[in-house]
Amino acid sequence: MNTTTTIKTEDLKKMLNLFVGTDELRPDLCKPFFQKGNFIATDAYTLILIPPEGTGLHFPEQEKPNVYNSIPPNDKESREINIHRLIEKLPPVLIDEYRTEETKCSECKGKGEVECDHCGQDTDCEDCNGIGVFTKNIPTGKKIQDEEAFYTFLGVGYKYRYLNRLIEACKIAKTDTIQQVRLAENSANVFMLGNIKILIMPLVINSESEYHVIEY
Repeated sequence: MNTTTTIKTEDLKKMLNLFVGTDELRPDLCKPFFQKGNFIATDAYTLILIPPEGTGLHFPEQEKPNVYNSIPPNDKESREINIHRLIEKLPPVLIDEYRTEETKCSECKGKGEVECDHCGQDTDCEDCNGIGVFTKNIPTGKKIQDEEAFYTFLGVGYKYRYLNRLIEACKIAKTDTIQQVRLAENSANVFMLGNIKILIMPLVINSESEYHVIEY
């Protein structure tokens, strides 16, 4: 099945944006791009690679990072993973939800600057350190999934936020199954969603970390 011809262009964009980075110091990872014949998005921990045929996608070509150096060969055998079963077996790890509330600094009225009494020039407000606002986290009373929780799946360690990208990609594609074509404890794990390739880097399992086992 050529998956890229069965998924809408807007949904393929959503899929790519699941995998982009958020580190402003690494802007090359903060947007999808085109490289060596494929559309790509990566945050250096996960990666998605989409062939262009029939996608209607348009993203600029980018030479760095050269992601092909990090794509390992497939295993000789693949295994089918049922996404609904994976979700069912995924033990929730819940934490308190918080909302962020901002209030203006009363000293500078939210400007971040005040007039110096000695020189008459504007200077950073000392009360808010020049930010202009104070922020505080307020509990909502609700529980949410811990994005940083550690899981083991088929003997491999994953952080929830990365494993969930695989699940969300399948939901966007409206598919029940995905093929795992490489299973590895110390290098990239590779999954195929039709002709769309997804990589997830594993976490090193050690006795000091609390892992939640997915009894798949």
